[in-house]
Amino acid sequence: MKTQESNYVGYIYIRTLISTGLKYVGQTVDIEHRNSQWRDTNNPYAGKKINKARKENGVSDTDWLLEVIEIKAPTKKDRAQQLDYLEEIYIIKNDSVNNGYNQSYGRGMKGLHHTLEAKAKISQKLTGIKRSDETKRKISEAVKRRWAKQKQSLQQAVPALVSAA
Repeated sequence: MKTQESNYVGYIYIRTLISTGLKYVGQTVDIEHRNSQWRDTNNPYAGKKINKARKENGVSDTDWLLEVIEIKAPTKKDRAQQLDYLEEIYIIKNDSVNNGYNQSYGRGMKGLHHTLEAKAKISQKLTGIKRSDETKRKISEAVKRRWAKQKQSLQQAVPALVSAA
């Protein structure tokens, strides 16, 4: 989200299960959207540990305390770097990997790649799964949207590269 001052805004948030004090630390650029994802318990949120806690304890404001820290940065890249750094700091400070709901010290899967062995396991697990026509249609639409976005990004980047040369 970009403010009128040309600053890019992001958020570090900490969810604490009030009954246990266990925490989950995350980052987002759209806190309202992330909160709506939190409330939707039919869909995964951010990993096995927090998803299990959501199912077992609910997602109401009476069960969880939400703390939000807003950051501003001059560029998207700076915002991403600050969010990654602060997320890791707060995860370490709260020990939320060992004594909480974080599965890693931040960054999710950004920049990480599955090993060939992991890819083979995933492929084997997915082989033979029967998908409904509706599911196939949804997957197809999602893939088409992703490719359209990438194509649009390339089309915007090429003129800039040509004019810069």
